[in-house]
This record gives sequence, C-alpha cells and structure tokens, in this order.
Amino acid sequence: PTSSVCTEFCNDGFFGSVATGRCTRCLQPHCDLCLEPLTCAQCAKGFTAKVDGGCRRLGAADGGSAASVGLEVAEQFSRRHVALTV
Repeated sequence: PTSSVCTEFCNDGFFGSVATGRCTRCLQPHCDLCLEPLTCAQCAKGFTAKVDGGCRRLGAADGGSAASVGLEVAEQFSRRHVALTV
C-alpha cells in the first residue's frame, strides 16, 4: 500500500491548491511559479510575464541580453518556491 504525504513546497510549474491540498500543474505554458492555475507569478528563463497572467518569450527589445537574463535567473533562484499552508 502507498500513502500520500502533503508537502509545503511544490516543484517548478506547480502551485499549492487549497481545494485539493496537493500540488497542481500551472495551466500557463513556460510558467515556473503560479499562485493559481491561470496566473503566472514567475515565468521560466527566457520568458517574461504578460498582463493576462501568461508568459511570452523575451526579445532583444525586452532586454533579453545574456547579462539581463543572467540577473533574472539569479533573482528567480531566491524566489523559486512558495510555502503551501493548508
């Protein structure tokens, strides 16, 4: 028999669902951290947040240079997980 164990943290691309008490996959593509299914709080490397809660690929006009992307990755590292309180 297997048993389920609740966790305080969800993997990248998942959020803590209060309804189920489990980690649930973000519904926005290229999302590393969502607080609810359709609202991305932190997009994956090389992507930036859109007003509608989704993510779009960074371009040169967005400051998508190697230096700015590297800084973004460093900032993402410190905000990677969110505690799930049930």
